[in-house]
This record gives sequence, C-alpha cells and structure tokens, in this order.
Amino acid sequence: MNICRIVRPENIISLNFGSRCYKINWIELSLPMFKIGQFTRLHSLCLHRTNINDLNIILHHVAMNCRLRSFAIYSDIPKDSEDTLELLSQIIAQPTLHNIILYSDLRDKNKLPWPALSTIEKLSLSTCTIEQLRSILGNSPCIHSLTMDNCYIHEIDETILFNSYQKITSLTLNDIRTTMDKLELLLSLLPSIIHLDIASSGRPFEFARRLSRWEEFVRTKLPKLSRFEFCIFCYCSNWENFESLIDSFRTPFWLEEKCWFVTCQFRDDWTSSFTIFTSPESTIHSYQGGHHFDKVTCST
Repeated sequence: MNICRIVRPENIISLNFGSRCYKINWIELSLPMFKIGQFTRLHSLCLHRTNINDLNIILHHVAMNCRLRSFAIYSDIPKDSEDTLELLSQIIAQPTLHNIILYSDLRDKNKLPWPALSTIEKLSLSTCTIEQLRSILGNSPCIHSLTMDNCYIHEIDETILFNSYQKITSLTLNDIRTTMDKLELLLSLLPSIIHLDIASSGRPFEFARRLSRWEEFVRTKLPKLSRFEFCIFCYCSNWENFESLIDSFRTPFWLEEKCWFVTCQFRDDWTSSFTIFTSPESTIHSYQGGHHFDKVTCST
C-alpha cells in the first residue's frame, strides 16, 4: 500500500476495490490513509465486499462530490438500510452515469427509489423481481444493454404486456432459473432485442424442447433478433427423445434464415444430463474439445 503515500487522491479518476482474495479487504486498508473527500475527480468506482459503515461513507462522498460515469457494487445491502438505498439512488440519478453494475440482491429492496429519467445506458443486475425491472426500465429511457442473473416472476400476469420497452437491444441472462412460460413473458416485454444470450442450468428436458420450437415466438415477439446464443444444462431420463430434439433445430428457420447452429452433448451416466448450446460455426468439432461425452450431435 506504499502507492497510497505517492499518488495524490485528487488526481485519481478510477478506483477498483476488487479482489478475488477474500482475506484482504482493500477498502479497510485504504480508507485510513486518505480522507475520502479528497477523491474529487472520480469517474469510475467499483466496490467489493464492503461493510455497511464504509459503504455509507463512500456513497455519501460520491453522491455529494463526484460525477461518476461508471459505478459497480458487488456487496450485499441489508434491506433495512434506508440511508444506504437513498444514497445509492442519488448516485444512480447523476446525469453523467452511463454504466452501472448492481450485484446486490434487489428482491427485498423495494425501498430503493429508482430515479426518474435516469441516463444509464448499460445496466447489470444480479437478481430482481419483474415489478422492479419494469420500474427501472420505465424510468431509464436510455438503457439499451441489460444483463441479469435472474428475474423473479411470481405468477403469469399477461396484463404487464400492455407496456413494452423498445430501447433494449441487448439482453444477457446469466443464470436464468425460471420456467419457460415466465421466460417468454419476460422476453415479450423487450421486442427490440437484437442480441440475446441465455445461460441456465438444472432445467428439465421440456425447457429445451420448448426452446427448439421458438420459430413462431421469435417471429412474433422478437422480430429484430439476429444474434442468439444460449447454453442450457438439462436433466433427462428418457434418452429416446434426443434425436427428435436436435431434429427440431434442423429447420430452414434455424439453419438457413438465422444461421443459428446448435450442438447437443450427452452424458449417459448417473447424472442423466446433457448440454445444448449454440456454436459459432456449422461444425461439430468447433466446441468443447477435450471433454468426455458419450455422444455429441450437431444440428448441421
């Protein structure tokens, strides 16, 4: 930490308190060496594993004295921390902020007031509810790129489809764990998606079966979708269904119109599992080399 005695804090424009070494808390080491108010030119800030007291000190300074362009927080926020949530809302409202990563479980953070007319363009969330997502998108007309681990939809309510969000062109779902019905409901809110990336694990076979029948869904609900990537890990006990599954991806829609090539890898062991994913080339040899699978089938 000798660097802290050399660098003038008023000249620092980016701070990343991130480390994979969870035995070191860089924020607790750094804060005593500086007065947080000296960081007046911060444009980018990333916080990991921050206790609530240090978090409030940092957020208060940033909200009052900085104009961030990029902000990331990978730290849980207690649901009763209303002061913290208010400071976070003030930072989100900064007109210079365009990129934000909120990796804190928002499902019980209903008191996080998302500011109206936020200027955020790229948003990454860990988890939220469909109601929170609609509030965020409704108050963030500039967002075009959205990344989420999961979005919780408690029940199917098609009345939410009365409002769609036309600005989102890129959607990444890193760990979606919902049903196909709820996933389709979520995607129906975002008809302007051009790039869609879905990853999920522990899905039933029917999830992959429904995915293979997405031709009509894509044509009607996602008419602008041109780049579609997915990687789905599924369980299945009936191996007789696999050939018919991969056949479903061999239609002109998948192979010729969209050029979405699909590979299915099977493990005929105690896991009774398979992985189905898109590959960038129409060849069975282009992916997952070096791994043992009982069978690998490509849609081409």
